[in-house]
Amino acid sequence: MIKNITFSLILLISFSGFGQDVVESQIKEIRKRFYALDNSKLSMVAVEDYHFYLQDGNIKKVTYENGSTRYECYFDLDFIPNHAYFIYVTENRGNGPHENRYYFSEEGELIRWVNHGKNEVILNGQTCVIKSKLIAQSKDLLTIYNNHLLNNENPQYRRLVFEIRTEVNDMLTKVLVPDTTEILNVPDEFYFSHTVEFNDKNGKRIKSLSFIGGDHGYQKDTAFFNKIGQILYKVSKNKDIFGRSSSRYEYYKQGELFRTVEQISVNHEKWSSSICIGFNHIYADEIYDY
Repeated sequence: MIKNITFSLILLISFSGFGQDVVESQIKEIRKRFYALDNSKLSMVAVEDYHFYLQDGNIKKVTYENGSTRYECYFDLDFIPNHAYFIYVTENRGNGPHENRYYFSEEGELIRWVNHGKNEVILNGQTCVIKSKLIAQSKDLLTIYNNHLLNNENPQYRRLVFEIRTEVNDMLTKVLVPDTTEILNVPDEFYFSHTVEFNDKNGKRIKSLSFIGGDHGYQKDTAFFNKIGQILYKVSKNKDIFGRSSSRYEYYKQGELFRTVEQISVNHEKWSSSICIGFNHIYADEIYDY
């Protein structure tokens, strides 16, 4: 019995040491990339209130302020492709600035947090919200810069989007006549779908509405059509019981999709299964062009 306990302790210590070695290796890699920027020539691009520092067109650092808090987010998309590897936060308080340093792994884990007293904060379940919020904010920065590039590449798309929304708003002021209704009932009483098409007074289809739902969430699609029957604009809204909701706005020119704008939010107040309770975030609207 004693031998078994001793062997188990040895295994536990060995695995703990192995885990710490992995973390130290990752921290070493992060510091190498961070300090390499000291000898790098970076260009700066301002987008709204954000300052993006680039090297050969690649984002390496982003700075911005939120009230009395200043953020420095460091990126290397060849190392971690979708969020920052290091975030330095300075908060101005009555007794002076307070600093916090956050180190992230490739797997999106917070592997080290050094506080104002230069002490390591013990990482546990309570740090989940902080970790998730910082990663989400750093992802937003990449989205904001990508949107900036797309708007510069296709400056006419903003005008087209405005014209389409104006045309759709004009449609909504008109009297729409329901044309056909289809209700699909399936054996599962917690699932159903519903489709309706609307015509104008001349009998032309100008809108369709479909809804599909179940006990875990729903999706609602609304589409608008121009005078010759081509799709003009489509809105898809999704929501599930796990606190995730999204809206997708599609814009069409001559029946061809040219721009999509997606909005996503998470609100994890109730559900604990693999979800960070208390993590609430509205992501930056993301643009896709085709």
